[in-house]
Amino acid sequence: MPFNYLTLSLACYLTSLFLQACAREHDVMRGMHALALGVLNGSFWFANPLYFAALVMHRTKPQVALYLGYAALALSGLMVPLGWLGLTPVPDSANGPGLLIGYYVWLLAMLVFILGQWRYRHEPADSSRVPLLGWPAWGLIAGIVLTVPLAFTPWSKVPFRSAPEPTSCIECGGN
Repeated sequence: MPFNYLTLSLACYLTSLFLQACAREHDVMRGMHALALGVLNGSFWFANPLYFAALVMHRTKPQVALYLGYAALALSGLMVPLGWLGLTPVPDSANGPGLLIGYYVWLLAMLVFILGQWRYRHEPADSSRVPLLGWPAWGLIAGIVLTVPLAFTPWSKVPFRSAPEPTSCIECGGN
């Protein structure tokens, strides 16, 4: 039985939805919030449809799926170098770095897909070596779809992480 990179990739994607993905000033957003509200934010969100299109095409058009995976990873990964230049839409905030662990797990999901697809890119579509989207993968996809409405519930709100207050030193004259 071949290693099912699809299930691992979808598991990483679903996990990223429950982790803290980004911080902006006084808000910390989970991945589910970024996914649900990403349409309003801009181009980085479009990595998600590219990723899911690659999943759909992984057996019928493996080379196209690989290119779609590359495009999704490149589009989503642009936030890191743009952050180095100070041009990212998710700047560092007073609460800490702008991009948090959920964002990197989201990137990992796309990277796992690319590595697995690269391995099987030359196999024919009817080959038994290429993994199928089996019931675990469909369960994970259902979990992803059900997570989007969950983003609008009070349960999903991330507690505010306040920045430490600067304290003055009385012994050294307030310096």
